[in-house]
Amino acid sequence: MLKRRVLLLLTWIVTVAILVPLTGCENGSKKAAFDEAVKTIMDASKQKDFSRMQLLADSLGKAEVLSEAESYFWQGFAYYRMMQVHTAEFFWKEAMVSIEDSDDPADLDTYARAASYLAGLHIRYYNFQSASKVVRTALEHLNYHHYIATSDYTNLLVFAGCCKGHYNIEDEEVPQLFEQAYQRHLEHIAKAHARENYHDAVVGVINIAYGWFCEKKYKKGLFWNRR
Repeated sequence: MLKRRVLLLLTWIVTVAILVPLTGCENGSKKAAFDEAVKTIMDASKQKDFSRMQLLADSLGKAEVLSEAESYFWQGFAYYRMMQVHTAEFFWKEAMVSIEDSDDPADLDTYARAASYLAGLHIRYYNFQSASKVVRTALEHLNYHHYIATSDYTNLLVFAGCCKGHYNIEDEEVPQLFEQAYQRHLEHIAKAHARENYHDAVVGVINIAYGWFCEKKYKKGLFWNRR
């Protein structure tokens, strides 16, 4: 039953994508199909139906409604929510590798998102060695392309600070990275007073405070808690 519902949905989305060239609106059609695909995936996430979410992401990737990297990212997200962390790690790594040679803005968005989630996964399980490698590789790649667009990039700055603080809490670059991330969140909010920007900023500051608390720097953690 689940596979039949997914097949019907996939058929509808692919039909939309195919019909647009006939109307002379190919780009608009592809975007409409992509937006509908992401909405459907997010609906499955909101319903906590992560098995369906994974199946959708896989099917829509194979149908080329989602890019290969997008498909990998959402499958990683679904497996993470199903507590299959090693599988999630695999898919987020694959998402990064599949577009590491691309400078397309959409691919850079996906690359930053996959790297942010992967680094966060490693930090959650105190695997700072792997987290440091992901953060270093991702920031080098994104900085090379002058990419600083999204909160995912800002999250990588926070995670870079957390990793450096874990190995040397007195490293002067730690508070600098945290402050840089904080200012970027304020810039995002100033540009658009959107719920998502406030949410991302709050999560970012929580991660900074948590980073200080984990290293028993309680005064600094409370400072960020107040911020």
